[in-house]
Amino acid sequence: MLHILLLIIKILLITVSAILAFLLLTILTVLFVPVRYRISGEYDNSSQYVAGKVSWLLHIVSFTGGYSKENKVFYALRIFGIRINLSKKAKPDKSDKKQEKNVFDSETSEQEKEAEEYNGKSDAADSENQDLADEEKSGYVKSDEAKEKSDNKETFKEKVSFSQKLKKVKESLTELINNTKETKEKISKKLNNPDYKELAGFLWNQFKKLMRIIKPKKGSLYVHFGFDDVETTGKAAMYLAVLYGLLGLDIQIYPDFDNRVLEGKVKLIGSIRLWGIVVIAIRCFLNKDFRKYILKK
Repeated sequence: MLHILLLIIKILLITVSAILAFLLLTILTVLFVPVRYRISGEYDNSSQYVAGKVSWLLHIVSFTGGYSKENKVFYALRIFGIRINLSKKAKPDKSDKKQEKNVFDSETSEQEKEAEEYNGKSDAADSENQDLADEEKSGYVKSDEAKEKSDNKETFKEKVSFSQKLKKVKESLTELINNTKETKEKISKKLNNPDYKELAGFLWNQFKKLMRIIKPKKGSLYVHFGFDDVETTGKAAMYLAVLYGLLGLDIQIYPDFDNRVLEGKVKLIGSIRLWGIVVIAIRCFLNKDFRKYILKK
């Protein structure tokens, strides 16, 4: 009896230790195996697209998504190479297909009857067919003119849409500049307070460490832009120049003060380890000033 009891305890301990080892291995894998990402995009008059891919654990789990002018929004999730549908689509009903087949069959039978009746009247219809042919010839000429008009309308619409997009970008950029001014004033007021100085230095150090973790290892960025307002173009160039220091990649920024233009190209490749982000979060939580002024505890 004692031997059986000891055997049961031994099996339970082995099972519990195996579960704990599996959980520990899973946690270590999530924390230390990097999440790799790849981002590419292009924007100009001919092509407009942006695409990204995130993969983890030797591409066992991968997610691809983006936007293109032709295909609009696209995305796909793959686990062990098997694609998982994220959007639910309604399956066609079989009864509807049967009904459609019956309707088509009845229509074909009716058309056969009409064709038999029409065979007797073929002589009278020859003259009408000739008139229809003449009308079709004149219709082709009109259709060519309509195509030219439609092409002109499409080019005009493309120009209008591009100008509208450029106007929206300008509005969002001016709004961003105004918001940054307000936040800058608020931060400067708080930094004058001696209680916030230590917290600001601590947060700045943690931000630099976070940027070293998440910033791309390889990549390039090309931006060519110009707005109606010269001041907005200059401010945008000033704020975009910050990317030189943050990313440290091949960055080319060309502000155009004479023409209104917007085009760019980006390609970024990098990886993120969650362990570094968790360490930064723990440091922030253990900081007294962070809990006092940010979390308000």
